[in-house]
Amino acid sequence: MLLYEEVVEYQICALIEEASKTTDKEIKEKQEEILKKLDNTLKKIAKENIEIEGYGKLTYERLRKIILDKKEQKKFLKALGFSEDYIEKNSNLIVRLLKKDLNVKDVINVFVTNTINEFKKSKLKFSLKVLLLIVLVLFCVVVNTACVKFLMGLVGSKVLGFLLGAIFVAPIVEELYKYISVKLKVGLAGQIIFNIAEASLYIVGMVSIGFNILLAISLRIIPIIMHVLNALRFEKHNIYKKLGDKYADIRAFILNIVLHAYHNIMASFTGFGSLVSIYLNKLALGRKKG
Repeated sequence: MLLYEEVVEYQICALIEEASKTTDKEIKEKQEEILKKLDNTLKKIAKENIEIEGYGKLTYERLRKIILDKKEQKKFLKALGFSEDYIEKNSNLIVRLLKKDLNVKDVINVFVTNTINEFKKSKLKFSLKVLLLIVLVLFCVVVNTACVKFLMGLVGSKVLGFLLGAIFVAPIVEELYKYISVKLKVGLAGQIIFNIAEASLYIVGMVSIGFNILLAISLRIIPIIMHVLNALRFEKHNIYKKLGDKYADIRAFILNIVLHAYHNIMASFTGFGSLVSIYLNKLALGRKKG
């Protein structure tokens, strides 16, 4: 969005001048040079007509205020989803944002705050969004199941069909669900609903074929972590898209699908955290016929 180095450099120059209380010509010239660069950058961004929901268009005047005025900065950050307390405690948050270097804590704050704010704004709308998420989870189950059955018939093997579904179908369907939940600003609620539903199905499935319930629960820890991290990645790139990075969410979607598929491949062949691996392992042991 903004040229991070120019912003920081200008702020340093301003601090030097304030601290020394001098009118040193070199400092003044340097400030003017940086301000000129910064102004050109801000004008360029203003032409993109970026509009932030709950804040408005990023006009040239507003962009200057965001850089130089703490109150405007706070208003801007709150519109992007950061909580007021978090903004107060993280003075360098605007710098990380401009640098596009948000850390995990930054993204988690937006992830959680968005869901809480949606609940506070309207309990009815929030309930409808939760209902939609439940329907989408059921949709994921139906699509995954139907595609796996189709693939089993297509390749003539339950094992291979199950594996193909886990690697090529599930990642696309489930990452689409995460994307939608983040766009609805209820990413946290989306993850709670999805992980409870998926974990329940897998745990019941594992216990039904002889697994200890504690072992079954422990095997779901890694997949849950993977799902949450992918949802956070959507949130992070969604923030960047709001700031004018048009293809941020597309990059996140592709990366999440690849990482999700990789996780399912590893789970299938190492036996960690996936019903695919449990299914294949049990077939290999001869406890379940395919």
